[in-house]
Amino acid sequence: MRHPILFAILAPMLFAWPCHGQSGGDIPEDVKQSIHARVDGGRNMGIVVGVIDEAGTHYYGYGTTSRSGGETPDERTVFEIGSITKVFTALLLADMVVKNEVALNDPISQHLPPHVAAPRRKNRSIRLVHLATHTSGLPRMPAKVTPASRDNPFTDCTVEEMYDYLSGYLLVRDIGQHYEYSNFGAGLLGHILALRAGTTYQELVKTRITEVLELPDTRITPTQSMNLRLARGYQDGFEVRNLEFQALEGAAALRSTARDMLRFLEANLGLVHTLLADALRLTHTPRSRQGTGGMQVALGWHVRLQTDRAILWHDGATGGYRSFVAFDRESLRGVVVLTNSAWSVNDLGFHLLDRSYPLVEVRPSIAAELRERIAEEGIDAAVRLYRDVKEGAPERYDFRESELNRLGHNYLLLGEIGTALSIFRLNVEAYPDAPGPYASLGEAYLALGDTTLAVVNTMKSLELHPRNRNAVEMLGRMGVDFGGRPEN
Repeated sequence: MRHPILFAILAPMLFAWPCHGQSGGDIPEDVKQSIHARVDGGRNMGIVVGVIDEAGTHYYGYGTTSRSGGETPDERTVFEIGSITKVFTALLLADMVVKNEVALNDPISQHLPPHVAAPRRKNRSIRLVHLATHTSGLPRMPAKVTPASRDNPFTDCTVEEMYDYLSGYLLVRDIGQHYEYSNFGAGLLGHILALRAGTTYQELVKTRITEVLELPDTRITPTQSMNLRLARGYQDGFEVRNLEFQALEGAAALRSTARDMLRFLEANLGLVHTLLADALRLTHTPRSRQGTGGMQVALGWHVRLQTDRAILWHDGATGGYRSFVAFDRESLRGVVVLTNSAWSVNDLGFHLLDRSYPLVEVRPSIAAELRERIAEEGIDAAVRLYRDVKEGAPERYDFRESELNRLGHNYLLLGEIGTALSIFRLNVEAYPDAPGPYASLGEAYLALGDTTLAVVNTMKSLELHPRNRNAVEMLGRMGVDFGGRPEN
């Protein structure tokens, strides 16, 4: 079902009706057209956008919540919101700071069990504020914890494994000096705050945020009602299972809806009175630079600086979902974009706040065509199709390296290693100077049990990208004495 559905809801009313015209919060036609192109071209399964400003809230949904028997997504459809969870974790920190339960500059060791040795560098300690601003020096993920499934990277990491990895980690960056996005750091922060409060992370989010702001559909463990409204996640047409956690929930564990997200933005914009007002304002203050494009980092939020204002934003990415929230305090306007597909929707969100921000050119992915050809005729026919179309009509499809990379990993997850190998070899052929295809080919050879070729291709990836810490970790797991660490 790919019929659009459009609602305008004027807070605090509970009824919805079709919206016509171009009022302040309405969804622009170019955004609707771009959404249609993404869904009809096979990029996204379904998309829902929401806008809030002083005039009220507006939603627009298109596509489907499931390939089999789904419905058009709307403001009550449930999605994984991935790393937007980090904004909630940072708000928990701010709330506890406002209530004098912790301080931003508390060393993390102050709130961890005695047997956990927090890493130090140059006699400096990692502090809570460093975890909230991605300046702790901790890596993106605890690489020594190898998940059983690539599409569920958090499920096998227990609390004790998290502690062991933290205690043994050697920092390679100065604390507080460099931005390095860290799921591990954000997850650790959520765990520390829950320890301090004597409860679980989920319960802490519930009592401190979602109950206060009336966000009934923002949870880790979904209610029965939420499960009935859950959009199934997809990557290149393959359905992907939902994330599971034992630890690190503060990094990416929450599910939510467009309606809840706009209520959350409403509180951040100060359009409603809330007991969290002081804590929300505390999360908005920029505290470090990201290092690229003038971007700054606040507590949980990224800050995109414009000539006359700042846009606070965060996005999320899990196996089969992408999400985006942002707001502009100057114009009192906020946006949310949610999709049950693994293709970014950030440009839609930024464009809704800043019309000068360009919408990406949407072309169908060659991966979708290859998936259909593989299902009908096999991998050899798909490889021939790729070469023929790329030579004869390259403008018809998106041929970026990432397209084949994702497709190959989908087959790797399914255990179809031979198909994955052929796709990764084709990607190496098409992009011989890109590190990603070699790293993926190395993973496929490792899954096949060919350690020699796994090492050869991983080393090639590292040669092309010397700062690739994941390649070093992978070589270590294969018993290769690399004799050093990636350059900083």
